[in-house]
Amino acid sequence: MDRKVLGGVVAGLQRLYAPQVDLMLLRVAAAVVAVCIPPVTLAYAALWIIAPRSDQRQLQPAA
Repeated sequence: MDRKVLGGVVAGLQRLYAPQVDLMLLRVAAAVVAVCIPPVTLAYAALWIIAPRSDQRQLQPAA
């Protein structure tokens, strides 16, 4: 919850799938992709709505 910005979608994905990648780099990349490919904005909004909150579910890193 302390790394949450605008829903925490990128922080959650980074925590699960790419913990070695800098979070700010992923946020900038997500913003650029969302501007260049508008449907990505809809996907982000969908993830924001359907993804469980990190305080409701224990996140486990991908194996």
